Amino acid sequence: RERLAEMVDRWLSRDPDSKEGRQSDQLTPLAGVPSTQSPEPGQPFNMGQLESIVGRDLSLKRRYLELFEVTARPLLSRLGDAIATRAANAVRRAAHELKGSCGSIGAVPMAELSGRLERLDVEESWPEAERLYEDLEAAFERATAFVRALGPA
Repeated sequence: RERLAEMVDRWLSRDPDSKEGRQSDQLTPLAGVPSTQSPEPGQPFNMGQLESIVGRDLSLKRRYLELFEVTARPLLSRLGDAIATRAANAVRRAAHELKGSCGSIGAVPMAELSGRLERLDVEESWPEAERLYEDLEAAFERATAFVRALGPA
């Protein structure tokens, strides 16, 4: 509440004609308030959502994204194994877990693909599951490339 009050006070007291008053980045997102915006086109992460969790500290963002990479990789592998062995329940469980992990950090494209896999009746459409998994692997590669481009934490 104190942080919200400070933000409101700062916003109300600003001069809208000044350069500082026009800058939209003067207000930081509230922690714990997820963003509903999709990431910029072609981007693997919704950075606004990530900032709602960790703030604007670049080194903290890097650490969270590196942790995401380390935790998502085995989930993705488990999902691929479940598809390869035609284990429908394991596909749904792994896709659900990956969807949650991706969604919580703002990896929207991966969360959407995982959700589609989770909802898919895989027993009726293994080829579609395989295609979605390939798309998910490509989205993960884009996400990890993005993380590496940020540099080490």
